Amino acid sequence: MLRGLDHRNIALLCREVEEESKERHLVKSFLEVCDRKGVKKASEGIIRTKYGGGEIVSEEHQSKYADNIRQCVEQFITNNKSVTAFIATSELRSRVAINTIMKIGMRVPDDISVLNIEDNPRQAYGDPIPITALARPVVSVTEQAVDKLLEMIKGDSDGERLIFKSTLVTRKSVAKARNTSGL
Repeated sequence: MLRGLDHRNIALLCREVEEESKERHLVKSFLEVCDRKGVKKASEGIIRTKYGGGEIVSEEHQSKYADNIRQCVEQFITNNKSVTAFIATSELRSRVAINTIMKIGMRVPDDISVLNIEDNPRQAYGDPIPITALARPVVSVTEQAVDKLLEMIKGDSDGERLIFKSTLVTRKSVAKARNTSGL
C-alpha cells in the first residue's frame, strides 16, 4: 500500500526486540518485504522504543513510555529528513508519532504518513487524526486457533504456522509520498 503511494523511505516504529517476540517477527517481516519491494537501507529505518509493558500500566509509566517514543521519532526525523512514512506496531506508537510529527511542524499525512499494523475502533476517532490501520480477521483467527489446538490435543497435528489476510482500514493518516529528491 505505501509503495503504491510512492513511499520509498519507510520506517518501522516498534519496541525493543526480544527473542521469539511478536516484534522480532514483525522486524524480520518488515526487512524481508522491503528487500522484495526494493526499499533500500530498510534496516536503518527500524526505530526501537523502550517497551511499554502492555495495556495495564500506571499513568506515570505510560507517560515515560510516550516520552521515549516521542524522543525516538523526533531524533529519527532529524537524522532522516527523507522519511515519508512510519509503520507503527501499536496504537500508542502511532498516536505519539502523529503528535510528534505535528509538533515539529510537519503534516500528517502530507509530509509523513502513519500506518498502524493493529486496528481497533478507537483509531477511527483519532485525535488529532484518524489512523489508517490493518485489521485482522479476529473471528477466523480465533476459529482456526481453537481448531488447531483441538487437533494438537488429539495428536492429529504438530502445529503449523497459519497465515491470515489483513484488511486495510483507510482513514486519514496515509497519503501519497511527498517529493524528497531535493533532500
